[in-house]
Amino acid sequence: MLLRRSAPLDLAELAIRGWVEPVGPLVEAGPEALITLARSDDGVSLDRALEPADLSAPCEVTLEFTRLTPGTHRLQGGALVPGTDARPDPITFGSDADGRGSVIATLDGPTNFTLDGPQ
Repeated sequence: MLLRRSAPLDLAELAIRGWVEPVGPLVEAGPEALITLARSDDGVSLDRALEPADLSAPCEVTLEFTRLTPGTHRLQGGALVPGTDARPDPITFGSDADGRGSVIATLDGPTNFTLDGPQ
C-alpha cells in the first residue's frame, strides 16, 4: 500500500513553485470567536468554521470581510435550530466598491458557514 502524508505543499514543492498570493475573500472576527476554518476553493465563495472563545456561553460576533466581489452576498449555515433539523435563514449583506462588508452572527457553539458570491 502506498501512503502519502496529506499536506497541501511540502517545503520542496513550495520552493519549486514559489509563493503564490492567496485568492478569495478574507474574514476577521473579534477576540470573542476563533476561526477554525476559512477556505475559498473558487476565489469567490468562502467556507468557514467558527466557535466561541468561551464555549460556556453563546456570543455575538461581528465578522469583517475583505476582498469580496462588490454586490450582495449571502451567509448560509449556522447551528441547527434546537428541536429541529432546520438551519437559520441565510443572512444577506452587501459589500462596497472596495470589497468590504460585515455581518453580526450569534455563535452557540462550533458553527459552520458558507459565504456565497454576489447575487
